[in-house]
Amino acid sequence: MCSVEGCTRKHEARGLCKMHYNKAVRNGDIIQYPIVGRPKIYTEEEQLEKARQKAKERYYKKMGYNKGEKPKKPRKDEHPSHCMYANARSRAYRDGIPFNITLEDIPIPELCPMLGIKLLRGVGAYSDSSPTLDRIIPSLGYIKGNVQVISMRANRIKDNSTFEEFERMYLSWKLLHRE
Repeated sequence: MCSVEGCTRKHEARGLCKMHYNKAVRNGDIIQYPIVGRPKIYTEEEQLEKARQKAKERYYKKMGYNKGEKPKKPRKDEHPSHCMYANARSRAYRDGIPFNITLEDIPIPELCPMLGIKLLRGVGAYSDSSPTLDRIIPSLGYIKGNVQVISMRANRIKDNSTFEEFERMYLSWKLLHRE
């Protein structure tokens, strides 16, 4: 008799009747071993996982990746301005401020225009020399002509300060370093 529950047909191969054996082979539910024995029949969850894995492998192969290699988005490394653009767009949407810049509006200079330090992209974390997108006049939003790329340090200094505070700090530094 067939080993499938409820089936009364005669056993043909690997404990299954001809109909169930052909169905299992067609669906890929049987691992075909050269050693004669009972077939391995997968559960529904195992079949789904196997199908997902095959689909993932087909996709990676189509995209030109080797087996076991995870795809990497090259735009993040090649174009740091893309991350700044995407983050600014999401902040503008979240805060309800105007946004009409493009990637071309975010040129990354060699040096910070405010502090003169070299802009270096940090790996995994921001540093004082990381490039950041700054709104010159914050209330106008991310519009053409109102954004510039400056260092993280300059952006933090500029964050909540007013011109009068900058002026007072400058005068106090000037008095301290006069000697």
